[in-house]
Amino acid sequence: MKQVGVLILLPFLVFSLETVNLIKDHSFEKDSDLWNYYIGASIPTSDIPAFANRHDSEKAFDGIYSASCDTRTPLQNAPEQYTDSAVIIQGFTTEKVVGDLDSLIVRYAISPKDDIFYNALAISVALNLNPEGLIYWNMSYLIKNSDANPPAEPPKQYLEQMTIEEDTGWFELVKPIRYDLNGVGISDQTRVDSLVLDGYGAKIVFWFGQKVYFDDVRLMGYADYDVGVKEIFSGDLIQANTPYIPEARIKNFGREPADFIVVADIIEGETTIYTDTLDWSLSADTEDTVRFSECMLEPPIAETYTLRIHTYKDPDESDADDEKTKELHFSAIAEPPLTHPVTHLSLSVDPFSMSGVLRVSYSLPKDHTGALTLFDLSGRRLDAQQVRGYGSATFSSDLAAGVYIVRLEAGGTTLSRKVVVVR
Repeated sequence: MKQVGVLILLPFLVFSLETVNLIKDHSFEKDSDLWNYYIGASIPTSDIPAFANRHDSEKAFDGIYSASCDTRTPLQNAPEQYTDSAVIIQGFTTEKVVGDLDSLIVRYAISPKDDIFYNALAISVALNLNPEGLIYWNMSYLIKNSDANPPAEPPKQYLEQMTIEEDTGWFELVKPIRYDLNGVGISDQTRVDSLVLDGYGAKIVFWFGQKVYFDDVRLMGYADYDVGVKEIFSGDLIQANTPYIPEARIKNFGREPADFIVVADIIEGETTIYTDTLDWSLSADTEDTVRFSECMLEPPIAETYTLRIHTYKDPDESDADDEKTKELHFSAIAEPPLTHPVTHLSLSVDPFSMSGVLRVSYSLPKDHTGALTLFDLSGRRLDAQQVRGYGSATFSSDLAAGVYIVRLEAGGTTLSRKVVVVR
């Protein structure tokens, strides 16, 4: 492990505290072991009961994952009233109180039974609070059919009752949960236990069931201990005979000082070809720039690499901000040093081309002639033009999809720009 001193500490600069996802690991949605579920059904026949699924790929907002509550049971011979529900529960991995909260964000979708949407009953998004004293069992946002008005039986209480949208697409529920809880008399010191996502189906005869999907669940709030990577500063081009230095902005998002580790890796396929580790410290709610050791790739192993910069700390209340990645491209073109800087030399290239035609804008000082050259990443020259003054030029070759370099040389100065051709 490399021992380093402070590089660019900001001891006197305090930033406004940012919210993080207080559900410990945002990938929990893909981990069934972190979910619990409960089925509550009172059905007098042998009909299929309600169903809760911690892993449901049938419909997911991000195309990967959703949890679901399915209450679409047959209603033949149904009694006048019965309960039919499925509940998905996600417990917190860190203890928090109401005063730490900011907002609750849940994406949800509803599929009614037999496409009779108006007969779907209700879903609720609830927070279990202070379980050891059972003072507050369940504070819920109820999303219901417009005609339904299910009673909130103590110790359950509805913070708000909303009408289900008459659409089965995805919707985003965003609520200022701390203020809503304060508004019904719950103090900031009340302990938070778990998040509950329920689907209620046919509660009363003639009400139909539904399938409710939950995805992208976030409880935003303030962490005591959380560090992460805000932005990768270093570029996405590795050039021959030129050191590449990974550089990033990191932050202590927490309310307490933090000692942690920052790691940079460059990966080719599944092989790590470079790694550097820094020990770091940050005061509460401050950020800093880290600069890692030089990397020289000579000869190149591949044209494309992945730079990954990540932080390690224990405890860490949110993992969603711990890592950022960037795709790197290797170019056999070595960028010469700027030996004679020319103030008014400029080069502008649209970074993406969908047609294979590259358009370039340039500006040269008076009485200077320059050369525009197009290279591929292997260093092979594909085209060149002589330019003067200012204007635009076009490389109209039928270029294959890939990464290319446009270079402007004039008066001992060289500027290069990368462009990606997409087909």
